[in-house]
Amino acid sequence: MSKVRNNSIDVAKGLGIILVVIGHVMSPVMSGHSVIEWLYSVIYTFHMPLFFFVSGYVAKKLITKPIAKIELLKQRLIRLMVPYCVWAAIYLPMKIVMAEHVRFSDEYKWYSFFLGNNPDGQLWFLYVLFVISVFMILFVTKKNITAFTILFMIGSFLAPLIPYSIGFTSITLTFSLYQIGFFFLGTLTAVKLDYNKVTTNTTAFIVSTVVLIAYSAVLWIQKDDVWFLQATVAFCAVYICLYLSSLIAKTKAKAPFIYLGKKSMEIYLLHGPLLVAGRIVLPKILHNTYVYILILSIVSIAISLIISLVINKVKIARLLLFGSK
Repeated sequence: MSKVRNNSIDVAKGLGIILVVIGHVMSPVMSGHSVIEWLYSVIYTFHMPLFFFVSGYVAKKLITKPIAKIELLKQRLIRLMVPYCVWAAIYLPMKIVMAEHVRFSDEYKWYSFFLGNNPDGQLWFLYVLFVISVFMILFVTKKNITAFTILFMIGSFLAPLIPYSIGFTSITLTFSLYQIGFFFLGTLTAVKLDYNKVTTNTTAFIVSTVVLIAYSAVLWIQKDDVWFLQATVAFCAVYICLYLSSLIAKTKAKAPFIYLGKKSMEIYLLHGPLLVAGRIVLPKILHNTYVYILILSIVSIAISLIISLVINKVKIARLLLFGSK
């Protein structure tokens, strides 16, 4: 009996990758633009927790499928660490030659590669996802998933207390630990809860929306993160995205979001180098920062999709660049 794919999860991934790209486009040009800085802070409160939640949801097979642990470890190694290494080799020359156009232009320390600090800084996600996956494969079962979820959600709430100086520019200990609870929450939802019932509670949606609006207002007034509210707000914002995704998945508007969701990993891997090129070309043409953010976001996603179509036709390229067989 074939399992039906959860379209709302793909929609959520589609929404998430749009937010990720916009955030990366905003990062180098937001200084001095109060509205953009505010939007950036709001987006960065929850866009990666959203991705870790859906990653945890689809990773339920790590504790439910009757596959040998060594085989699961091999699959995750290929899927996550092969592209982590290959894209490092591709991106490092760009980081050296075009240092003024990359997001993290500080001097690169070779040993930091083994601690998640990829030359393509945004690929910290693959590294952290791999570490979590290894832990889950080795120690987590359907019986103890609830206990681990509670433990790591507490860790997500307390993570902002860890000094940001522990780590590197693109990957810090506090930011990494902040994500783990959301991954386990996603797996717990997939394994033990009714996803459709959980994500379609209108009361929870309204409360979450009020919390997000209130927090956004505080950010606008105070111009600084309120650390002890971050995980709570992220949880509420993730719920909003999941609720909206469930609604969109029932409409005709779902198709483009589902497509982006299915291609989200490929967009994530490809858009970084494209943004570097865009930062060289587009500022000479587009002088309005808001238009620049909009155009570069759309163009980088569109070109990523086109390139991915070509790469997917070549088996070895698909394996090396996307970790996909």
